[in-house]
Amino acid sequence: MAITFRTGFEAVRKSGTLLLLSILFSPIAFRIALVRQKRVALGVADVRGFFSDAAMAGLVALVALLVSRVSKVAGWVLFVAWLVLNHANFEHVAFLGSFLDPTYASYLGDSTFLLGSGLAASQPALLASVAVASGALFALARPRRDTWLAPAAVLAAVTLVVSLALPLRDENVLWRQGHCLQLNAGRAFAPGRGRVEPAKLPLPDLAGEPVVAMPRPRTNVLLVMLESVSGAYLPSVAADHGIDYPTKMRAFDTLAKRGLLFTSFLSQQRQTNRGEYALLCGDHPRLLTAEAKMTAYVRGGTRKCLPAILRDAGYETVYMQAASLAFMFKDQFMPRIGFGRSIGSSELPRAYARSEWGVDDRALFEQAFERIDELRKGDKPWFFALLTVGTHHPFLVPEGFDGAPGQKGQARAMAYADAALGELFERLEQSGVLEDTLVLVTSDESAGLLAGYDDLTAALSQNWSVLAAFAPTGESGRVAEIYAQSDLALSVVDYLGLAEGAGELTGRSVFRRYQQPRTVYFANGYRRSTHAVETSGELLACREDFYRCTRRAFEPGRLFAPASKRFVAEADEILALRAMAEQSVVGFEQADQRIELITDREVEILEDSKHQIVFAGQYLTVAPGMRIEMDLEVEIAGGEGEARFTHDMESSRGRLFGRWLHGLKPGDSVSFHYNINTPERLEWLESRVFVARTAGSGLRLKIKEATLGLSKAPGDAKPGLQMRREEVRRVSEKPGASPP
Repeated sequence: MAITFRTGFEAVRKSGTLLLLSILFSPIAFRIALVRQKRVALGVADVRGFFSDAAMAGLVALVALLVSRVSKVAGWVLFVAWLVLNHANFEHVAFLGSFLDPTYASYLGDSTFLLGSGLAASQPALLASVAVASGALFALARPRRDTWLAPAAVLAAVTLVVSLALPLRDENVLWRQGHCLQLNAGRAFAPGRGRVEPAKLPLPDLAGEPVVAMPRPRTNVLLVMLESVSGAYLPSVAADHGIDYPTKMRAFDTLAKRGLLFTSFLSQQRQTNRGEYALLCGDHPRLLTAEAKMTAYVRGGTRKCLPAILRDAGYETVYMQAASLAFMFKDQFMPRIGFGRSIGSSELPRAYARSEWGVDDRALFEQAFERIDELRKGDKPWFFALLTVGTHHPFLVPEGFDGAPGQKGQARAMAYADAALGELFERLEQSGVLEDTLVLVTSDESAGLLAGYDDLTAALSQNWSVLAAFAPTGESGRVAEIYAQSDLALSVVDYLGLAEGAGELTGRSVFRRYQQPRTVYFANGYRRSTHAVETSGELLACREDFYRCTRRAFEPGRLFAPASKRFVAEADEILALRAMAEQSVVGFEQADQRIELITDREVEILEDSKHQIVFAGQYLTVAPGMRIEMDLEVEIAGGEGEARFTHDMESSRGRLFGRWLHGLKPGDSVSFHYNINTPERLEWLESRVFVARTAGSGLRLKIKEATLGLSKAPGDAKPGLQMRREEVRRVSEKPGASPP
């Protein structure tokens, strides 16, 4: 019996069955975990998803069988890459509600994202279990060189045919209906949407009746942007829409009732740089997948944004955020749009908790209040904009926080932010700031409903932001009318009596009530969807190709309520949405240019950071036939010790350049000068530098040059990398040595 079992087991090992099971295990296991976590009712969409997982696993198993014949090490590399891909997709769906998209997968390679979120497994026990189980199956597999490939091929073919035979369902989110590889392949080969004539942006509309005492010239303005907070997290706001979500910000909800609380406030895109741009510049973010307008602005934007309007009116303008300013070009964008001072994590010495993202919310608010106190001693009015980071995955909360017993993850982080916001308002009230300051509390984007609701409701909730406005004159009440992020800048200048300088701003003022309905536009880049909402009670939702659109009706004031009625979308409605979407991407044509990648000439190498970002997150779109010219020269300076230095160039088509240097000491310098010719379009391009102190203290990174040039490549240019000069000078070695 034992001999028979051993013989049978050996036959299974050599047949390739175990290898096939090892590849199939991780996507199926993570899909089951997501279905349980999201509490979705299984349906046809999920059947399609499981078949798609099996099809992609069959294809990968085929490759693994072929690769393993050549090298066991190569087989293991493929297995680990497959496991990492499926886990990354799991985390992406768990916290962003959509499958892993190469357009946004760039963040997984960014040092801030990678160390702040990418390597932070939300369910480490699940990851460990899947890795051990699938790894054991892969290790036990011993396929012969002549192993028959048909089983894997048949599995891939049959399951792929079944998954393709089941049509995509508009009422279900895409991650339930396919593996990320198949879904991305479908997008890559989908027919283009063509172009339509871009629409014109509506002029500023200040014809409504004021609901607060205004104008109030020279009133101070404090704008607080809470990372990823949704209106669904305020219990009374959620109740207005028939939602009861376990993540609750009760202190914020109570505070908001003292001012004007906007219960249907829209965030107009996903990602911080897109939401902040809309808030600060009174403009739509890009409503299609494309380079963010914040990035495009650094490359040559001229629009006059809110900080510049207030600066020209005599205001002191200050921007502060918990994270590094170098990420997403904010060290350049904020000064360009009119902020006189920009403060990031490197200038925030105190923290109750600190991560690669930055400092915790309570520490940020305390240090922000100190800056506000300094501004109040001056003779100018001020505009202070503030962005938190603690409620961004993987969530930054001090270990000793006891204000959320039994809660973890997002719920605990929101509770901490809620408590910190309450403390900030206590200080503002006790110090008299609220007596002469317009305070606006909103969010940069919305994480929405992560679980417990139907797909359509969950998807729409990712554009459900919140706005609470506290005027010195004390007006309060609830506003159910729909407003959006791009309305905020116009609202501030309206309140301050500066509307004459608001020519480039768009939207309506939240401090006025309007009789006439209007259309508000927003999008979700993670889901590749674009929307138009008629404030009278209709919502049009289209995928970015505009071939699949649905129209829904909703009760006024209950845009985010579940179970809206669905109708067939009309052609003229779709055309109007396409025209506005096209308008949102015009006006940023690419031209020859050189871009400064960082404004600071010297960066302190922090002692408590394992992987400190120097600059990253540009995400430039590069047209085909362009030449990228990179010039970078840095030097380690300061005290004693050693540092680690990394520079690479990542893109939507993979890594274009990379160097990793260890043991750099004060006096050591590094320089890289190279060109990359790109015959194909790059959806995104990111140049990154990050450092870490490995020994000693007091080290600094002196930046002599850090520029990226874009120009038309010569007609005879060879594609790819051409090094112009590469040099590493170490004080302990002869100059001119190049890295291995």
